[in-house]
Amino acid sequence: MLDRIQLIVVDMDATLLNSDKALSAYTLSVLEKCRGRGLGVVPATARAYKNCVYKGFVAAMKPFGGVYNDGAIVVIDDEEIFSETIAHDTALGVYRLLSTESACRRIILDGPDGYFVNTDVSNPANIGSYGYLPAYNADRFADFAGGAYELAIELTADDAEAQRLAALLRKHFSDINLTCVAHDLLLIAPHGVNKFSGVARLAAHTNVPLENIVVFGDSLNDLEMIQQIPNSVAVGNARDEVKAAAQWVCGTNNEDGVARWLEAHIL
Repeated sequence: MLDRIQLIVVDMDATLLNSDKALSAYTLSVLEKCRGRGLGVVPATARAYKNCVYKGFVAAMKPFGGVYNDGAIVVIDDEEIFSETIAHDTALGVYRLLSTESACRRIILDGPDGYFVNTDVSNPANIGSYGYLPAYNADRFADFAGGAYELAIELTADDAEAQRLAALLRKHFSDINLTCVAHDLLLIAPHGVNKFSGVARLAAHTNVPLENIVVFGDSLNDLEMIQQIPNSVAVGNARDEVKAAAQWVCGTNNEDGVARWLEAHIL
């Protein structure tokens, strides 16, 4: 089936990006070769589209499309074909509930009006991982009418505490999709939205069968697309659950695992 591949869908952090959050020259050269063969390159990431533009990933990868905010935004050729937000009251409720928890180091609400963070946005060090503007203090979210594409909750806790907070959120909010990515990160997207739903929407829009797609990932927010797409690859540094669900396992993100697999199996 690999000779029928039309789209390469790849997670960014800890999958395509190395530990320095960078794209290696080798990886970029392989992606260029793939595009030269007529293959579409598609990031599927928890990052916002504007973040990927700001960080230079869109310019470097020249993607055919993209699945951003864990599926809340789907783009083809820089045109948004789908977007969905968590309802404003729900997003605000989640923020207010978690803002009282000492284990929550940073809370980020990413929405159409900009992004909101519970730290001093006048200090570039506090917003550097997102970077683009406008940025607001999270307390101002109540003054805006729009919802949030995604909430990212950075924790200073162990797995047990992360699971406790996840259970607390599920108890109070039924209209969210929550992924406990690791002991230090919770990701919250609209209900029914995930990376696989985003990939499926992109595939349907372009008439590409799912079996003509290969996906790469490492974390629990990649698990649904790893399970649902027949051609799936986990990087060597992936969580055990992701490796177990994938059809193949390649090298780690610091070994250019995705690029080396593509060169060996696709090119």
